[in-house]
Amino acid sequence: FPVTSIEVDPYSEAYTYNPVIIPLGSILPLQLVSFTGNKKGKDALLEWQTEAMKNFSHFELLKSADGIQFESVVKIPGFDTKNDYAFTDTKVLPGNNYYRLKMVDLDGKETLSNTILLQFGQSAKIKVWPNPARD
Repeated sequence: FPVTSIEVDPYSEAYTYNPVIIPLGSILPLQLVSFTGNKKGKDALLEWQTEAMKNFSHFELLKSADGIQFESVVKIPGFDTKNDYAFTDTKVLPGNNYYRLKMVDLDGKETLSNTILLQFGQSAKIKVWPNPARD
């Protein structure tokens, strides 16, 4: 039976999601070899590798705080002669940062990559009571 929908619980303990999701009836003119993310200090470094790019338009890096509602962070053109790409997100959110790639060919067909989760610590909040405090 063909898969018609996929439901992902972003709050589950499993942080590995399905690999590449290709909509029925669409084949993109590139092969995504890998898509990874790593924390680099206070930033997120996203890297991906491709093969067999032909008639490809661009990548859009998508970001989400909840793993459901994604927004575009940057649009990166695809080059037939380039196979390694990277982007550093300097505006990470406290807590969960979900990333995925939207890959768009020249005909406008789109495919989404796997989803990556990077977690950044939240700053601690301290309450002093009563206010004003004594001693």
